Amino acid sequence: MKTPQLPASRVQELLKGLVPEYPAAILAVRGYYQKTMGNPDRNDVGIYDDAAFLLHPGGMIPTLWSTDPTRLGFNPGVGKNFAMLQPGDWFFIRGPHKGRTPALRQADEEEAKAAGIPDKGRFKVWRAANMQQILDGTAKTELGYFAINCHCGGSTRPSSWGCQNEPADSYPAFLKQVWDITKKLGMKRIPYRLIDGPVS
Repeated sequence: MKTPQLPASRVQELLKGLVPEYPAAILAVRGYYQKTMGNPDRNDVGIYDDAAFLLHPGGMIPTLWSTDPTRLGFNPGVGKNFAMLQPGDWFFIRGPHKGRTPALRQADEEEAKAAGIPDKGRFKVWRAANMQQILDGTAKTELGYFAINCHCGGSTRPSSWGCQNEPADSYPAFLKQVWDITKKLGMKRIPYRLIDGPVS
């Protein structure tokens, strides 16, 4: 399994504005492996070609990641296209995914108020029929609560309607580190910056 490689100083630079205001933060890079996995000219969905980096006072923890839904197009489960989280600064809280598996969760309005998360915890997503709509800027944008969480995906492929995924083999250890570190730091909200890659 690949391990993303960026110097901690570069991650800190890319997290400017969140760090040092927050003692720990996650940087997610969509298309981190764009040049070496899938289509080299555009972001791919359905594969682990992204990266996440937890920067904290003790160092940095990198991991393979997916910031995309498993596929684009119509999702009969919600009656519209699958959601893709847009680049930006978002905040998660610790909690269960679907009431069961430990994860990082998008806060609902009440939870956002309690944790001091701005904009009622709302996220902005694209609802695209295909990747070309996102590239052309014609994909529908939606702002709201979508239960977008950071949770465990499959071993070789993500499993997501719009959540952020990590491979099943590495997810438990990474999540435990995120939970342990942010709890120790007394953090109720966990900043998450999503940017487009590739980066170096």
